Amino acid sequence: MTDETFEEYKICLINKCLEKLKNLGQEALCFWNHIISKVFDFEQEQEIIVVNEYKASVSSMKIPVKIEDIKV
Repeated sequence: MTDETFEEYKICLINKCLEKLKNLGQEALCFWNHIISKVFDFEQEQEIIVVNEYKASVSSMKIPVKIEDIKV
């Protein structure tokens, strides 16, 4: 897989995670998926948004940052 293709996949995955849920049924399904998979991090999507906003603000300042440096 080329770096360009990998970046496209990564952007698509981030966009999917950032999609707002359209109704209560989708939100309930999301929570049940967390419960069934025994991953009780119900605020994971919010954490992704915070990280992406931070990355965007840092990239606009032209400061090189690694994803490992970002702590939520």
